[in-house]
Amino acid sequence: MIENFFKEKRIALFTDIHIGVHRDSPIWHEIALEWTDWFVSEVKKRNIKNILFCGDFFHNRTSLDLTTLQTGSKIIEKLKDFNMVMIAGNHDSYYKNNASINSLCPFKGKENIHVIDETPFIWKGNKTICLCPWGTDIKNLPQEEFDLLAGHFEIQNFKMNAHKICDHGLESQSILGKGKLIISGHFHLRDHRHYDNNKSILYLGSPYEMDFGERNQVKGIYFLNLENMELEFVENLISPKHFKIKVSELLSNQIDTKKIPSIINNNFIAIDVDKKLDTQTLDLIIGKFSQYQPKLVRTDFNIFEHLQLSAVETEEFSFDIDKALSEFVELIDTKISKKEILNKCLEFYKISLIQDE
Repeated sequence: MIENFFKEKRIALFTDIHIGVHRDSPIWHEIALEWTDWFVSEVKKRNIKNILFCGDFFHNRTSLDLTTLQTGSKIIEKLKDFNMVMIAGNHDSYYKNNASINSLCPFKGKENIHVIDETPFIWKGNKTICLCPWGTDIKNLPQEEFDLLAGHFEIQNFKMNAHKICDHGLESQSILGKGKLIISGHFHLRDHRHYDNNKSILYLGSPYEMDFGERNQVKGIYFLNLENMELEFVENLISPKHFKIKVSELLSNQIDTKKIPSIINNNFIAIDVDKKLDTQTLDLIIGKFSQYQPKLVRTDFNIFEHLQLSAVETEEFSFDIDKALSEFVELIDTKISKKEILNKCLEFYKISLIQDE
């Protein structure tokens, strides 16, 4: 199957669906299945037969819940009409630095699936292509420059998430020395950067939002034309999104109430309690939001970030660290002298105060 895979003109690309995310939540199993139906319809619209998956099919590296395994099997069944090459990612792999043992192994026996896990796969035709599983040392790849280098890479200076930039792993210039177009899974933020000599690095990104850290990101899938190496992006408009709604903005009419039903319906909602609010009013807001059928509603209490506490209020929230440590040590079961433990804890605490200054 894989020998003819790259002879087709176009291929579909996706990555990082993390089946079993959020403690094997049934809600997320259903989201993944609904997304797969949409993905299949988009691939069929373009009469494409081949799919390249760039890692992290499952979420848990060490064990698989049976409902998660069943969901993964259902997704593979939905993709049975396509030839699919699956690259093992870090979440698919038992070891932290290689993919020799991985959770994709149940799919190896299927006629339409080829799993890339222990060693890179190299194909030479009209284009030269190299597929790398998690943990591949690119220094060991042939010195030639590939037209397409795809894998599950950790590349410096790309965003790992909305708040953290990768400060370890591969340098962009080193991996660009191995390929003209680099396509990778791993980081969930979609990012396409262009470099000199018509080279580029594309992080495909997760195809749907998985937490509030991924909100306000455009998610979707890609199609690659192997003749001219042009990419087509299709936005995912069917999967749930994450929204934070501030109580202060809601009560001051800064949010258009007409838009609230569409914002809440089928989405994940966090009510940001950023001002003093009585319990009855908060219950009314939660109840009203629940009527619009969200996937989930949660409350985040950030009121103390916005309040100037009085001296009396500050006193109410303060406590004696020495006394608290003493009470904690007294409760623990240990053969070591509790006095020695307490003294050491107090010593570390005092050192931390000095460092903070």
